[in-house]
Amino acid sequence: MTAVIPMIREDIEVAVRPRILVIDDNEILARSFARMLRNYDTVIDNDPCHAVGRIRAGERFDVILCDLRMPFMSGVEVLSAIRAHYAGRLGMPRIVMMSGSDELTEGALGAPVLMKPCAAADVRAMVAGLVETKP
Repeated sequence: MTAVIPMIREDIEVAVRPRILVIDDNEILARSFARMLRNYDTVIDNDPCHAVGRIRAGERFDVILCDLRMPFMSGVEVLSAIRAHYAGRLGMPRIVMMSGSDELTEGALGAPVLMKPCAAADVRAMVAGLVETKP
């Protein structure tokens, strides 16, 4: 009897698509963002509390798009919870806040703000830029 031992090749790079999480209580909008980002491993969550729970449970994302106005937990609360979870840890995802009004700015939030409605090309360009510059 002979045993077959698999060889590990270090010269082969495995392409992994960046993971994107879209958090928006409006399911139609969340799905439209997922379609815009279909070249990525895009996940949607319509419940901000559940989305934060996923992150706390160890699910990893490269970029998170989060609506500012949602019931039960605002986008600002989601942003704070994610930052608190990653305090002192590596792997903090890049976060983009989404809003239909200009009530909060990037300077006030410390995160880019994507104004809705927005063109698919703008969404793709923003996410691509964030994925490329992620530490």
